[in-house]
Amino acid sequence: MAGENQGALSPEQAFVAIASFFLVEGMQLDTEAGLQLGIPTVKSNPDLGPLLSFNGELGTYQVSPRGHVVYYAGTALRPAERPVRGGEIADIASSFAERHVEDFKIRHFIHGSPKIDGSSFEIEWTEQPRTGKETAIFPNWVQVVVEIPSGRITRFSASDLRLVRTTSPAITEASARERIRQQFGKAAIEDIELLVLPGNGGRTAITVWSAMVMTLAPEGPVMVRVTLDADTGKVISE
Repeated sequence: MAGENQGALSPEQAFVAIASFFLVEGMQLDTEAGLQLGIPTVKSNPDLGPLLSFNGELGTYQVSPRGHVVYYAGTALRPAERPVRGGEIADIASSFAERHVEDFKIRHFIHGSPKIDGSSFEIEWTEQPRTGKETAIFPNWVQVVVEIPSGRITRFSASDLRLVRTTSPAITEASARERIRQQFGKAAIEDIELLVLPGNGGRTAITVWSAMVMTLAPEGPVMVRVTLDADTGKVISE
């Protein structure tokens, strides 16, 4: 499709990003090792834009148009110096996130419950607005998987959109709720939140009220996601 690759990094730029990813871990990725990355392809992501993807002997990598490794899976990273256990595993995951996500410690990332089996530890964080500083954000995610007991990071996934709003929208939450009720007649709003959503592969942004609404359909009650432009009140999707 014409224009499909618009905004994607060149293979040379992506190699620099991947080399930096390794360098943060104290590892060198030279040109010869770079040949093991495989042939790059472009994968479209509706939020992050076109990702340059590599799948080779060194694992799988996806690099965003902003020059960050947003996905890694493999065994190329070093294990810990000794077998790890207990709280050490969570610390390894958190430290890795701090090294590879800009301002991770000062942004408001909330982690969910870890998923643990006999061979891996998986944890995911979701970003929320900082109270008193940010009105709305794009809710970035970070996921880290640690191999047990080696302590090796075997998977990393993180969105890299710093979309932040600090001013109040024209449409208040009360007004958004009223507009939704008018749209549906009988409707129960289960949840509503103010978000910044990306467009055009992360190059543009819009602030929206996003609500989960229970309404009546011919077959009975149904749940639908309703999105309103927070500055115009226009329904974007339902």
